[in-house]
Amino acid sequence: MTLQQTPSSFILGENISPNIGDDEESMTPHPGRQTPICQRRPLQPRFSFNCMALSPTKRRKQSHSEESPLKLSKDECSRTFRTPRTEAPCFSLWLEVFRRLGAADIVTKAAPVCKQWREVAQGKELWSLAAHHLRLVDQFVVIEKLVERRSKGRIFKCRRLGSEDVVLLRVVDLELTNAGKDDGVPTSFIREAALLSELRHPNVVRHFGAEILDKRAVTCTEFVHESWSTWFKRLEIKLPAQRMAEVRENFMQMLTGLHFLHHKGLMHRNLKPDNIYIDQWGTVKIGDFTTTRMLDVPFQAYTPEDPKERDRSGREMRRLWYRCPEMILRQEIYGPKVDTWSVGCLFVEASTGRTLFQSDSEIDHLFRIFRLLGTPTLRNWPEAVTAKNFSPKFPLYDGFSFPQVTRAACLRSQQDQELLLQQAQPDREDFLQHLTQMARVVGVEGMVLLDLSVTIPPSSRATCEDILQLPFFDRRRLHSQQPIDPMTERWLTGRQPQLGGSPWTGRMPSLRERNAVPVLPDSPELPPVAIPSSLMNSQMVWDILNVMLEQEKTSWTLEDWSLPPQFDANARAAHVDFIIALTTKLFLRSGTAHLACAIFDKYLTLQQRPVVPDHIKVVATTCLKIADCFAEQSKEYYKQENAVEYADAAVGLGKSVTSSQLLTCEKEMLPKLNFKLHHPTIQWFLQCYIVYARLSMVDDVGKTASFIADLMLLDFEMLIYAPSLKAQCAVLMAAFLVQEAESHPPLAEKEKAKMLPAQSNSVCAISQGKVSLLEHWDNQIRDSVCRANLAVDTSMCLQAVVRMLLDKRREWKSLQLNAVETKHAQIARKLAYPDRFPILKLVPYILPNSQIRLIPG
Repeated sequence: MTLQQTPSSFILGENISPNIGDDEESMTPHPGRQTPICQRRPLQPRFSFNCMALSPTKRRKQSHSEESPLKLSKDECSRTFRTPRTEAPCFSLWLEVFRRLGAADIVTKAAPVCKQWREVAQGKELWSLAAHHLRLVDQFVVIEKLVERRSKGRIFKCRRLGSEDVVLLRVVDLELTNAGKDDGVPTSFIREAALLSELRHPNVVRHFGAEILDKRAVTCTEFVHESWSTWFKRLEIKLPAQRMAEVRENFMQMLTGLHFLHHKGLMHRNLKPDNIYIDQWGTVKIGDFTTTRMLDVPFQAYTPEDPKERDRSGREMRRLWYRCPEMILRQEIYGPKVDTWSVGCLFVEASTGRTLFQSDSEIDHLFRIFRLLGTPTLRNWPEAVTAKNFSPKFPLYDGFSFPQVTRAACLRSQQDQELLLQQAQPDREDFLQHLTQMARVVGVEGMVLLDLSVTIPPSSRATCEDILQLPFFDRRRLHSQQPIDPMTERWLTGRQPQLGGSPWTGRMPSLRERNAVPVLPDSPELPPVAIPSSLMNSQMVWDILNVMLEQEKTSWTLEDWSLPPQFDANARAAHVDFIIALTTKLFLRSGTAHLACAIFDKYLTLQQRPVVPDHIKVVATTCLKIADCFAEQSKEYYKQENAVEYADAAVGLGKSVTSSQLLTCEKEMLPKLNFKLHHPTIQWFLQCYIVYARLSMVDDVGKTASFIADLMLLDFEMLIYAPSLKAQCAVLMAAFLVQEAESHPPLAEKEKAKMLPAQSNSVCAISQGKVSLLEHWDNQIRDSVCRANLAVDTSMCLQAVVRMLLDKRREWKSLQLNAVETKHAQIARKLAYPDRFPILKLVPYILPNSQIRLIPG
């Protein structure tokens, strides 16, 4: 038997002769005892899902050279793999031989030889070893096809070879998803593969890997047998008490998983019954992360609701039912509270069996929201009035008071009933009736949950942690005779409940006590003053920062960075300069350029052979295209030509790049990087630290810090320092340089400056290394944020920044690497350096208290 790999995937069959013996001699065929090997009928391959899933017309258009897992019948699916007998002779030898074969060779050539070979071929040990060199699709057999859509691809229920693990395999046709034109891997696929692989939580579906096969992208996730759509149907036959018990338990699990996502810096943005699941043990799991987005600190412009220039399908209509109004109004700045709105809509549907906003278009959806909650005004929601899709011609409604509805339905208040009936005239009786029915089903405490989740403006919406600590989820109240909760009573009387600091929060175990979110090691207390935001609380900001710091420890070490042979630091700086120039030409954010450079450096580290100069230009352009898909607003609704746009922009900068080269490079690069794109960058930390210091990215300090951060990208030697430390050095150096410039006025004002004692005090402070612009940072933030900094490393990093500004910047100008200087021309022209940099006086601004005493003098 030749040890060669064949590309096809087959299924382990059952056509082994029963006459095969168990002894060692049975490994050699004996005439008369069994059919000779040359006369045996091989295992029959099944049709691939590529052919089974397409019509005859589409099948003719599709290339049959694609390789894929095979269809498995339901009878075969019910069979179990037998555990191999480890005591069999030569088991280890055959295991070592078989793992070097392809999947088809193992099944069609090795398995039919004898019983013992068959047991090895069916064993879990073999396939766990062979998985290292097998493609993802070769490790599974298809049980059935579940879904087929243009944008989402085809979803198959599969079983892993050698085990009983059942998974979901999603196959996206890169041409069909972009209306017949291959434009590379879509944004939804890249984000799901990059973000879901980093998540490990009981209430989030697991991710097993992703790969690209020519014009198809494949991803594998955990299979959960029941969605919430099916669960909602089962709830219809439940008794009210049983129904609410299940709702309480499942929503607690879902909110726990959602809280985990938010504090990891992610928002789901597409919570609906079809995307939430329940496994066979009753565990709720959040799935379908195709629309998931990372959170920036502070918030950046995110993708609003996709515009539809055609009639929506029924599936797209149902997705609207759980959409928050700020996304329908096309607001670009929003936060994780968009998911809280979806939670409220799901809660109504689970409790009553009826959707809260069963709309059939965007305008109908908005009007239903306004009829229930009121039309936004400058007084209650000024941001909505200035949104793109808001019109002053919208009808004006006064929203229903949920506490008033609850008093009328649960406490039988005749006065409230009359006032509500009068308010509902003439076209809102059905909304009032639905609310009344809801109040009678969920009770007072359930209406508190609904009021705090489905409300406008978003700043009044509760977080997942606030909702989980509501009395509705307190199991101890179910069988007790306690009076109404103080917070609920406060809400019921029409007063705004105090979230987060109300007296009732101490009665329930916190999320951290319930191990909903893992506590990071050595995590300090929350800084007393954090980022002010009505869309994201201080604890969430602090948790996201800690997550990025923990990720930085594993992804940024000295051993991670190297250059390919015959590729020096100047060559790298030239390509980084090209990436920054291309970013400016395409009007992308600085964060996208920093992410592209991080991907570029990771790619260079993986190269063991000399790189081709023409190819490395394509790689640099591809890195920016990938970073654009991952970090910018998505642009994938219909037919896109991003590859053509990038190729034209590169040609405009003097680089010979074609769109076909970009597409080929992208499909090769993403699997090599294992889709790990969520890198902590200098720019991400810089934006976070700037707002923590009560500064702004649009003032002189923020612009100067951004200029210094972009210069750091060119310096290969600075890769040994963590991005968070470099961001802190950029903030410190920018504040020092801006304050130094302000303390030295132009010559025409020198005489006037001598008359101002405050000015002379500023000069004295600068000479002593005191930066008044960082006073809040020094007093309130520094010790917590800089807790991991060491005096030696911090001093060396700050000295490297000074060396970069004084020496490297001049060297890069001589090499015509001017992209950063051109991008920050205004700041670069007026930037002046002092006669000396008081390093020892400046370093304490980015050291914890325990390290400051190690600085001499």
